[in-house]
Amino acid sequence: MNPELVRSTTDERSTDASPLEGFWASDIWLMRTCPLGVGHGIMRFGGLTRQLSDELKLAVRAKLMASEWSLQTEQAFLVNRIVVWLASDGFTPGSATRALDGGAARISP
Repeated sequence: MNPELVRSTTDERSTDASPLEGFWASDIWLMRTCPLGVGHGIMRFGGLTRQLSDELKLAVRAKLMASEWSLQTEQAFLVNRIVVWLASDGFTPGSATRALDGGAARISP
């Protein structure tokens, strides 16, 4: 797992009393209404446990806020594929870490 991603999520939690409010708390993000600016696509976080959904939302928000991901690119497609994969019966805790440690960048449901 990427230590930078874990650290940014942990830091956000310690500075925000309630890190997911308003737009960020929704399970469907219409990127054209994003508080950071008008973007493209729709990100869907449904079908996951609340904890997993919140962790993914925090990670995506951190990427967008740090301008590591652009609102003008099609990041929604990637996020939606990750959600489908995480919500699938084939996902087991630790499989994402094993896949990333092995250098596999492809995620397919």
